[in-house]
Amino acid sequence: MLGFNELFIISIIILFIFGPEKLPKIGKIIGASIGEFQKAQRMMEISNNFQLDIFKNENDLITKRKEELNNLIIQVSKKLDIDIKDKCNNEILIIILKKIIEK
Repeated sequence: MLGFNELFIISIIILFIFGPEKLPKIGKIIGASIGEFQKAQRMMEISNNFQLDIFKNENDLITKRKEELNNLIIQVSKKLDIDIKDKCNNEILIIILKKIIEK
């Protein structure tokens, strides 16, 4: 960040380059540019936060659906008397399908 001394030196240089009559116009242009930059920065922050919220909601939904699927697999395996100890969901699902086909 620029300190007071740096800004003062830059102001003096601008004064010598453009003259005192153009200084107010240059100040307005610089002020408007800074305002537009800050507005764009706020819009980017809002957009990023919105996208992050969407991602979190989707992630929460995926986690919830995964838990529901795991619970369903456990319920079905219990009804079919399937031992699920030390087995992953894919193995359990294959066993469930085999039992269903056998019946």
